Amino acid sequence: MHSKFWYLRNFFPADTVDDASLVEMERVTSMKILERHEFITFSYPEDVVYMIKQGFLKISRLNDAGEEMLVEILGPGEYFGELPAMSARKGEYSELATAVSDVAICVFRKKSFEHLLITNPYIGFQVLKQTHSRLHVIEERVSDLAFKTVRERLANLLVRLANQFGTEQEGIICIQPKLTHQEVAYLIASTRPTVTALLNEFRDAGWIDIQHKQIFVCNAQALEHYHE
Repeated sequence: MHSKFWYLRNFFPADTVDDASLVEMERVTSMKILERHEFITFSYPEDVVYMIKQGFLKISRLNDAGEEMLVEILGPGEYFGELPAMSARKGEYSELATAVSDVAICVFRKKSFEHLLITNPYIGFQVLKQTHSRLHVIEERVSDLAFKTVRERLANLLVRLANQFGTEQEGIICIQPKLTHQEVAYLIASTRPTVTALLNEFRDAGWIDIQHKQIFVCNAQALEHYHE
């Protein structure tokens, strides 16, 4: 396991955040390790903010009955808990962050995080960019629900995950992390049987491959330009 300083420097290049700032960040934060399937919960208001150093988390929303709905997937360098920490809203709902793989996260107290944003414009801008990107994804998902078919929504999701979390080798993109068909269904507002049938269709068409729950994109262009 690398040190906190190593992870922080890996995310913040030397020309954007100096060593002194990273040392201070290292001092005021703690490191938390989650093994696969371990989780943490957070709700409005929250006193901590998290940054993923390594691994992948799925963020789910819980209702009063304890039922879970997958909201998004986050990976290295992304923050979560920043909206509850900066909000004055009182516990309307809780969210759950579950490790899809072994995960290392950096934990900021709210006051330390606020100080970090004020004193380092680069980090503040990166957090703003991430928040804007997530809002953009939400807007796209709402638009897709109104104007696109389930097949089109699935194709769009696979392209987005490939761009966001994919590793390419010889023209084939491996999507990290592994997702169940039910989790994919949550992300496109569909059902597990429908998603299973459509993934099989895409595989038969040669657009994707699936091995041990790992999705491989074989023809990203076909998925990106798919329309019914």
